[in-house]
Amino acid sequence: MKNLYCRDLRLNSGHHALKKYLFKCKECGQEFRLQAWRAVCPNCEKSYSLIRVVETSRVPKIRPRMFVTLLLLVYAGYLIINLSTTPDLPLLYYYPLMIITIGAAIFALSGSFTSNMLSIVLGAWIAYSHLSRLPSNNYYIIFFIILGVGIAVLGAMDELIIRRHRSKLEQ
Repeated sequence: MKNLYCRDLRLNSGHHALKKYLFKCKECGQEFRLQAWRAVCPNCEKSYSLIRVVETSRVPKIRPRMFVTLLLLVYAGYLIINLSTTPDLPLLYYYPLMIITIGAAIFALSGSFTSNMLSIVLGAWIAYSHLSRLPSNNYYIIFFIILGVGIAVLGAMDELIIRRHRSKLEQ
């Protein structure tokens, strides 16, 4: 019970978790994470050789929002091509849907909470709207169901990566 209490309050064995800063020794080049500056290097024991290193925030390497944008543009391309042949939906829906899809693709690059939620909802809608046509023997319908699910999953991944990154910066 004590461990759960400590973990919920971000305590470590009854002590507050203190922030540690990165320091580097000018003499030996060793880097240390310390709570405060020290006059003596823990490695080479030279006096007044530690300097604080300013850390830049690390940007996550995986950027799902780029893939969301790409997949939404692929779907917008499908809508444009399908419009010139035989549209599946009434024309009244096609133009707003194309505008919303292209706008959502551009908006997804921002990585905001709103754009990620829009990507999730739009991806789920794309997958759901193609489910009704699944019994037909058109195999490309399965591609668009997977595309919609992929957009929704990547939007959720981007939001989780952003939240994890923010929580690391706050610590």
